[in-house]
Amino acid sequence: MVAEKKKSKLETIQTLRALSILAVLAFHSGFWGSKGNLGVRIFFVISGYLMALILLKTGITKESVKEFYIRRIKRIVPMYLLILLVNQVASLFFLSKEQYRRTTQDTIYGILLVKNIHYDPEMLLPINHLWTVAVEMQYYLIVPGLFYFLFPMKFWQKAISMVLMGVASFVLCQYLPNMAQTDFTPARLFEFLLGSLTFFVEKQCRETFFTNKIPKSVTIKNNKVSEENKDGKIVAQTQVSDAHESKSTLKVFLSLISFILFLITCIICFALPGKKTNVDILVSLFCSAGTIICANLGKDLWVNNVILSYIGDISYVLYLVHYPLYAYFHMKGFTHTYFDDVKDFLFALALSFLLAILLHHTLENYFIKAANKITFLFIGALILLIISFIIAVQLIDSQALPLTFKSGEYIF
Repeated sequence: MVAEKKKSKLETIQTLRALSILAVLAFHSGFWGSKGNLGVRIFFVISGYLMALILLKTGITKESVKEFYIRRIKRIVPMYLLILLVNQVASLFFLSKEQYRRTTQDTIYGILLVKNIHYDPEMLLPINHLWTVAVEMQYYLIVPGLFYFLFPMKFWQKAISMVLMGVASFVLCQYLPNMAQTDFTPARLFEFLLGSLTFFVEKQCRETFFTNKIPKSVTIKNNKVSEENKDGKIVAQTQVSDAHESKSTLKVFLSLISFILFLITCIICFALPGKKTNVDILVSLFCSAGTIICANLGKDLWVNNVILSYIGDISYVLYLVHYPLYAYFHMKGFTHTYFDDVKDFLFALALSFLLAILLHHTLENYFIKAANKITFLFIGALILLIISFIIAVQLIDSQALPLTFKSGEYIF
C-alpha cells in the first residue's frame, strides 16, 4: 500500500508537469494560451513540493545536503550546458553578427547561472527562456538552510513562517520593476514556498485524518469496532465495513475536488484571453496546490494517464529544446515569439518532442544514473568547450565578443 501511494504522488506531480510544459509550449506559439506562461510558476510550485519531500526524507546533515546538491546538478546541469553549447555554435552560423554578440553575452551569464539578471528587450534570442533554470538553481542554494530552521518547528509554526515569507515575497514582486518581478529569485520565492507548504499540509492532513491509529479503549472483533469505558463496558460499536466505506467516500470526494481544481488551472492557462493578472496567478497556483493535496489524499487525479506521465518525464528537456527550435526555424526576425503559420508551429512542436524524447532516453537518463565522476567530467568538458569556442571566434573576429556587456538591460 505504501509503494502504491508513492506512485500515486508521482503520477499527480507528473500530470501537473505535463500541464505546465504544454501551457508554455502553447504560450510561445502565440496561437492560444495567452496565460500559458503561468506554467513556469506551476513548475516552481512543484519544485517547492519536491524539495520539501526530498529533504524531509534525507534530513539536513552535511552528507545529505552534499548528496542533494550532487543529485540536483546531475539532473539539471548537463542538459542545460549542452543546450548552451549547441546554441552558441548554431548562433555563429545562423544569426547576424549583432545577434551572435548578444547570444554570447547571454551564454556567459548562462554558464554562471545568473541568466535571470539580464534580458534583451530589443531581441528575443534562442536562450531567453533559460532564466528559469537560473532561478531554480539559486533557490536550491538557500533551500537546505531554510528547511534546517523549518523542520524542527511544529506544523502551525512552519505554516505561519512560510505564509509570512510568501506574502513578503509576493508584495516584493508587486513593487519591483517589470522584469525583476519575473526574473528576480526573491520575487518568485512565494511560488516555491507554496509548493513546500502544500507538502506539509498534505502530510498533516494524512496524519490527522487518514492514519489508522487504534486507541487502547478500542477493540476489533467479529468485523466490529467496539469502544469500551473504564469499567470495560461497550459504549459504542461500528461495523468495520461502514468505517471503511466512509473513508472511501471521502477519498472519492477529494478526487473529484482535485479534478475540478485541475480543470480550473487548465482553463486559466489555455482558454482565458488576455494577459495574466494577479488573480490569474494566485488562482492557478492555489488550484495546482489543491490538486496535489486532494489527489494524493484521495483516489488519485482522475486525468492521470500514461501519456501525461510521459510528457511529465520529458518536460525538462522539452522545455530546454523547444524555444531554440522555435527561434531558429520559425520566428521571424527574432523580434517576437509568434508563428505566422500554424503549420510552422506544428512542425516546430513535433521536432521539439522528437528531440526531447531522444535526449531524455539517452543523455539525460544516462547522466542522472552515471557515476558522479563521469557526470562532473562531462560538465567540465562542456564548460571548457563553450569557453574555447567563444575564444576561438574572438581570435578570428575581434568584434565577436561583447567586451563591454552593454547589450540588453539588467533587471535593476
